[in-house]
Amino acid sequence: MNQLPPLRHAVSRTLLIPLWCCGTACRINPDATYDPHAARLLAALDKDFHADFTAIRETFGECGQVTTLARERHVDEAVRDFVREHPQGVIVNLGCGLGTAGYRIPRGNAHWYDLDLPEVIRLRASLLPPAPGLHCLSGSLLEDAWQDALPFSPDRGILLLATGVFQYLSRESLQPALNRMAARFPGGRLLFDAVSGPGCRAANRYLRKAGFGNAPMRFSVNSARELERLSPRLRVRFLPYFSPLESENIRFGTRLRLFLLQGLRLARMVRLDFAPQQPPES
Repeated sequence: MNQLPPLRHAVSRTLLIPLWCCGTACRINPDATYDPHAARLLAALDKDFHADFTAIRETFGECGQVTTLARERHVDEAVRDFVREHPQGVIVNLGCGLGTAGYRIPRGNAHWYDLDLPEVIRLRASLLPPAPGLHCLSGSLLEDAWQDALPFSPDRGILLLATGVFQYLSRESLQPALNRMAARFPGGRLLFDAVSGPGCRAANRYLRKAGFGNAPMRFSVNSARELERLSPRLRVRFLPYFSPLESENIRFGTRLRLFLLQGLRLARMVRLDFAPQQPPES
């Protein structure tokens, strides 16, 4: 196998965490891995990142698996709902990492775009095959160039996904980016995961323990009003992170941690609906 493109950016390396969680068999799906595409990537990268994956396993373990798989289920459901309503729509996975949702979920005639930093897109290109309707965009979600590359129109619709991404950004950089997205994509929708202030501090302890302390989480969400203040174009809805099924077939200690995550609202799924385009005044 040829030498893999390196990951030099500290935040880029965090893509290894959800990859391990999605590509490793979990008790909530004990007979098979949850995502065979992720499992193949994990096997391909194990030699180069074996020490990282070992630290991730020892630090995040079963709770990390269940939490990440629950997040992926939200993504699957959001994409299916969107494609049903917008069969010609546009889906953008912001900060895609090595996520394989675009391969995993039937999307019909919708166009899927995976966006990430150049070094991540180079790594994706070396590991993942091309697929019809699946495109890669190289750049930062905080910049506007990726928006210009999309065939968006309000009648086609757009769904933006950002999992395991916004937490690593500052509020000062994210707010103008969200404003620009809402203005550029009226009527669109954004699904992302967020941590509360206490959840952010807890997550950073785990990141340091696993050797990712140089990529701390910075952005947290404690209330809908807090998000609504970022832009008048945002309509905020929180979604329950875990379904009742998440507590089956897993250890008591994991169930307890999941109960605390949900009960204390340390982690949430957030849906932002962008205000629709205003008709011109007559």
